[in-house]
Amino acid sequence: MRVACIVSPGRGHLDFGGSGFIKLAEQLCSRGHEIKWITTQKQADRLGDGPWQLDILPTQSLDLQPFNLPARIQQYPSRYQCHLQAMQNLDTLLRSFRPHLVLIDRILALAAGVVQRLEIPWVSLGKPSGWWVSTANGVLPSSTPIASYQTVCEQIKHDLAWSGVSVDSLWANSPHLNISFLGRNFYAGTNTSGFPSAYVNHFEVANTAEPRSHFGLSCGNTGDPAPFVQAIRYLAELTAKDFQLDFFIGDRLEIEQQTRKFTNNPFIHVHRWVDFNLFFPLLKFLIFPGGNGTLWQCVNHFVPMLVVPSNVGDQYYNACVVNRLNLGHCNNPQTLARHNIQAIVDQLCRDSTYKDNITNFRGQQNYTHTMESITPDLEDIASR
Repeated sequence: MRVACIVSPGRGHLDFGGSGFIKLAEQLCSRGHEIKWITTQKQADRLGDGPWQLDILPTQSLDLQPFNLPARIQQYPSRYQCHLQAMQNLDTLLRSFRPHLVLIDRILALAAGVVQRLEIPWVSLGKPSGWWVSTANGVLPSSTPIASYQTVCEQIKHDLAWSGVSVDSLWANSPHLNISFLGRNFYAGTNTSGFPSAYVNHFEVANTAEPRSHFGLSCGNTGDPAPFVQAIRYLAELTAKDFQLDFFIGDRLEIEQQTRKFTNNPFIHVHRWVDFNLFFPLLKFLIFPGGNGTLWQCVNHFVPMLVVPSNVGDQYYNACVVNRLNLGHCNNPQTLARHNIQAIVDQLCRDSTYKDNITNFRGQQNYTHTMESITPDLEDIASR
């Protein structure tokens, strides 16, 4: 079968669950299926020379994220027109490729609208079934469809003269299947739409008792850099011969510039884009904004967490869940200070409860599928 994989430019959106999107595509390739990625150059660089085709679009041509879309129709009509053009571009690409199944990055809800119009079976990746809405605390689950997006959907159908389009959530909610790489108890209470969900367990690392001598700090892809600039200053004061710090900045060069005077230290290692699997086995804990990809890697490597959400996407939601499941701590970035960083660091390093809770979270009872067992379900959806 032919499978189209549509992913946004956000680097973390290939990393849903330890590169879960990529690994799912690889699993489908291994079963003889034809894969085509529809994405931007930023993601194409990461996909490299894999066993698939690539359709590379300018970022504006894949502008299918409906953030603040209800307001944009009136306030930013040119941006709204970009959304309409992106939907038409995707419609053309899919008609040409003629996929039997489409896998869609959860934030591309407008892409889901195009696929529905073409009556192609599709699966949402990155969350279970349910509606999500943008709030002052980031993206949170809703118990009902989002009326403002339903209104926008009617406007889109009118302006494009299309039928069969449905948009009722900030994040795509598939009637066929919604896949998460984090467990059922991470999304407790969110699966309210009645559509099917799959929780795919593909953790790779066994819990080991090796000595860990590094602390970790990751800045995420977007959001306010101030809490992390502050944190590196405090952590730099704690460095000593028996302790090193891995500072993951990705492509946020502004943070590298702001922290240079604190990181000029032989025990502090600054990393841009790196394979977390090379570094996380050494970490006693990680401070980070709460993105799903990094959170999954912490669970994979039994790393307790301090989540400092930057109010981007579902970071605030993730921080609350980490706190609820006692996988670590969450902290309001406005109240991050030297004394509570030091207290939390001490607790994360000394208390084995967090690793025990991570072990329980990884338990198979919290999941419905493995990477191998989910692919026959996808084949079945495509054949309906």
